[in-house]
Amino acid sequence: MNPKHNKLTHKTGVESVSQQKSETSAGHDFETPEELLRFDASGQKPPVAVAHRLAESMAGEKPSPWWKRLFGRG
Repeated sequence: MNPKHNKLTHKTGVESVSQQKSETSAGHDFETPEELLRFDASGQKPPVAVAHRLAESMAGEKPSPWWKRLFGRG
């Protein structure tokens, strides 16, 4: 029996490979939830129909000033 290839060393080798994969895939730390959402949104595209409807609805609207939105007049 070869001492280099027993079950214990094989299991340890598999565990170290899986641990290395999990360390490399979890490489993002976010300070705030907003950063997480921005990161997620950068990789996601909305469906074409939704993007088209959103563009149509936003085309006719002019945003009200911040102070009107703050005081509920906008």
